[in-house]
Amino acid sequence: DNCVVMQLGLEDEALATSDVAKQRYLWVDGKMHELSTSIMGLLANPVTRPLPFLAIREALFVPRRKEASDESVYDFFARRFSPYVAETFADALVQGIFAGDVRQLSVSACLPVLRDLEDSRGSVVRGMLLNAVLGNAVAAPTIPLQTERGKALAKTTGVSFPGGLQRLTDELARQTFHSNLSGDDRLERSLITGRRVVRIHLDRKVELDDGTVLDSDYVLSALPMRDLKAVLPPSESPILDALEQNTNYVSVAVVNLVFEGMSRLPLPGFGHLIPTNQHQGVLGMIYDSEVFPAQQPEGTSALTVMIGGGKFPDKALLPEEELIKLAMEKVREHLGITQEPAAAVAVTHKDCIPQYGLGHRDEVAKARAALRASMPFLRVFGNHWDGVGIADSIANARRAVDSIDLPVHISFK
Repeated sequence: DNCVVMQLGLEDEALATSDVAKQRYLWVDGKMHELSTSIMGLLANPVTRPLPFLAIREALFVPRRKEASDESVYDFFARRFSPYVAETFADALVQGIFAGDVRQLSVSACLPVLRDLEDSRGSVVRGMLLNAVLGNAVAAPTIPLQTERGKALAKTTGVSFPGGLQRLTDELARQTFHSNLSGDDRLERSLITGRRVVRIHLDRKVELDDGTVLDSDYVLSALPMRDLKAVLPPSESPILDALEQNTNYVSVAVVNLVFEGMSRLPLPGFGHLIPTNQHQGVLGMIYDSEVFPAQQPEGTSALTVMIGGGKFPDKALLPEEELIKLAMEKVREHLGITQEPAAAVAVTHKDCIPQYGLGHRDEVAKARAALRASMPFLRVFGNHWDGVGIADSIANARRAVDSIDLPVHISFK
């Protein structure tokens, strides 16, 4: 959420994605294919050639769904476009976001915008075109964009900082204690770290693992589902049973590679994704030094290889040495880089991405309603509920805060 960067006054420090980051690729049938944004470019590539014709067909001839029941991402794309689009493009999209099985994930929960376009406009393509004409394609920023730099950042595909995104959270924590308060300026503010919550009580008290008990007006929880269930009162934790049973998790290994004496990677762009029917065991690659070149020393290139996910779970659990070996095999095959990396680090993130199965949105609504009835002071959000991305998490946190009556207003900077 670029608005957070500007709200914290960090726009002058922020690094915008490079112009080439708009280019994306797919690895299909042993070749790299650029995903063109022009009709002529799509028609020139045999992998993307069917897309314009399928888009026209979807907009004019595919009827709106008759049943209100949920369906998988695969079934949605196969129904509205074709099985080829579902297996190739929708699958790759899901790998890049959820690292999951396109046939198991709920389209209503994972890609709600597309489902809503069909429901409201009768067609995904027609809905996108109408929204673009009517100016509804992009939501208005949550704060005014005051500076030219801020306006420029809002148009980019993403931002980072010279030292990485932790700069954002560090500044958010710092300004929490040096911000301007209106209302009750006697409000006590403290940041407690390194402590574990052991119980959220019905009387609004929060108990920590060192015996500290905090009184609260509201409790906002971004805990993972399993951890939240463990700290709720025993009488309330069953509220999350159905949602927990419907939510699986996948593990992803991330391999970071740095190459010296290489000023540019072979391909300009953000990176490439790999549909699971290519059986690579690798989800995709991000071309880090192409996206944020200012983060790399001169003459150095870097990229990230993502391995495992729901379709290749065993690959994510390989030892570090084997993960690096697999990553380099695919880098040589996909990008033609033959030199050995100057640095290589592999980390496996176990159960890191929740998988929204069929009916997830309904289960979320039921759980929230039940918690609101029994614990009206509690607000729950985070990537186990309404979206796994950073932008989703920020938007959901804003909504949670907006839903309560705060005794003060905090304005940063």
